[in-house]
Amino acid sequence: MLVVPDERVVLVVVRGGVVSVDLVVLVRSFSCLVSASITDDVTERTRDSVESLLVDAARVQSMLDTVRLAAARQLERLADRSAMLDPAEVLARHGRSSGRQARQTVRRGRVIDDIPLLSDLLADGAVSVDHLDVIAQALSRLEPDERAVLAGDSAWIAAIAARSTPEALARALRQRVRQLSTDTGVARFERQRRATTLRFWNDPDTGMCRLAGEFDPENGARLTTRLRAIIDTLLAGPLPETCPDDDRKHGHLTALALLELLNSVPGARSGRGQAEFLVIIDQQTLWHGVHAGSRVEIDGGFELPVETLRRHACTANIIPVVLGGDGVVRDVGRAQRIATPAQRRSMRAMYPTCAIPGCDTAFHDCQLHHILYWRNGGRTDEDNFIPLCRKHHRNVHEGGWQLHLRPRDRILTITQPNG
Repeated sequence: MLVVPDERVVLVVVRGGVVSVDLVVLVRSFSCLVSASITDDVTERTRDSVESLLVDAARVQSMLDTVRLAAARQLERLADRSAMLDPAEVLARHGRSSGRQARQTVRRGRVIDDIPLLSDLLADGAVSVDHLDVIAQALSRLEPDERAVLAGDSAWIAAIAARSTPEALARALRQRVRQLSTDTGVARFERQRRATTLRFWNDPDTGMCRLAGEFDPENGARLTTRLRAIIDTLLAGPLPETCPDDDRKHGHLTALALLELLNSVPGARSGRGQAEFLVIIDQQTLWHGVHAGSRVEIDGGFELPVETLRRHACTANIIPVVLGGDGVVRDVGRAQRIATPAQRRSMRAMYPTCAIPGCDTAFHDCQLHHILYWRNGGRTDEDNFIPLCRKHHRNVHEGGWQLHLRPRDRILTITQPNG
């Protein structure tokens, strides 16, 4: 630590740079907080005085966060030399925090290592730890080489963070991540599918069954839109007698909606009452794939690769709102693309399982696929339908399989990307 002659500004040397701290301002802010804590006079303050106190609290909190993150980074470096040292455990124990909060601190420290400019901004109060969480999330969505490119934009990231809310920074980073991604989102989506998890257990204190899980965006969208639809139905009628009338109301209805969803599984398998979600997409993206000016917005804020949206478009799990080059709506998804009950019975008579040879997935677990895509003028008739299981449906849309069906004898030709 170095102090300039007037003893006003402290220069703290940190890894990657020097953080300047106005010691007089910091001490004044700390003194105001101590005074407020001792006198307990907050309830007697005016609005201006309360706002000033919050500014002081934020200034001191920024310095505390800076020190905490520096400690986390040093613990990580020490852990590289000793397998017995767990940085998160040390942070949780001495910081009186949960393991989750400690691990979050470690992740924030890694962001500072990747983008040292943020350390100065954090100490100065220009950014908060919420900004660091947003950046950590953006970095986690990239492959190592892409992550290095984004971290190389450190000056741009720091400038955006310093003048934006965490939400605005998140939007800017999402756009930048889409520009950097070389796999159009498919590889990340596959990683998310593999990371989908759900666990349940009985809480010994309450005797209640508890659930905790994460779902990939595709299945997450399907689940949450179904739940919202059931919740809306519950709200439209007399509320269940078990429903609390306080802040627990929505959580209770969500739990009941999940139970109702379980009761409706047989109907969902037969294709009745499928949940839909809205997707706004430009025409060129829908027809030809992602381009520099692509616009894809999914109701609820979910993100899915365009090929996945195309797959859902032929089962009406989504309603695409297609925009022309001038931004005018050109087409809204139509229910006519769904097979009729009679067509489904006919398909079941011809295909007891998935149409791909060797696949034994039962028909009722398959989706009817348009050979000539509906968006390209394909007809909703039996000569243009085959049942595909979820795996082979993804192979067609995301995997690049080309299908040709000879109508007179329904011989199916499959051409894979390698020819």
